[in-house]
Amino acid sequence: MSSLEAGQDSSEVLIALASGEALCATVPNEQVAEQKLRVGMAVTACFNADRAIVATLC
Repeated sequence: MSSLEAGQDSSEVLIALASGEALCATVPNEQVAEQKLRVGMAVTACFNADRAIVATLC
């Protein structure tokens, strides 16, 4: 995980992929605390395809 920014109810998690791209997710703060997430740790992302937004920056 390359970045973790806490918000009031959820945190923004940024995961650097091996391809050089990034995956950004919002995770409830309760789940962040339960999983003891921290910058630099290896993580696995699981999500429903219908909840994903794919975007490219030009």
